[in-house]
Amino acid sequence: MSEYPTIVSFYTDTWDYKKHAIRLARECDVYKLPHHIVELPDTGRWIDNTRLKPKFIYDAIREIKRPILWLDVDASILNPPDALKLPISYDFMGVHQRIGPMRQWHVGTMFFNYNDAVIDFLGKWVELKIG
Repeated sequence: MSEYPTIVSFYTDTWDYKKHAIRLARECDVYKLPHHIVELPDTGRWIDNTRLKPKFIYDAIREIKRPILWLDVDASILNPPDALKLPISYDFMGVHQRIGPMRQWHVGTMFFNYNDAVIDFLGKWVELKIG
């Protein structure tokens, strides 16, 4: 088992997302990071595609059964994420959103530990039907 969380992301076959997915998977391979990067059907609207994120993360962590690090597919991994070596005692880690959309945290990079509290939290996020 890897000493890092599994990198999870999805993409649709629109814009350059597929190219980004291939590059992100390659970066994961370079640093020997487990990854789960999946193509999902395009909803026809970018905003609706972003709203797939909570359910995807919820389903992924339940399938993988280990800590995950969500990265938007157009993110890059420039160095191994040593600060995220397992085990980690935190349930969730994110970056506080100070500018831009009115959110509590940036939704492009988020860590979720694998435990009942996190799965419950993600289930509630899915029920809110917001991205």
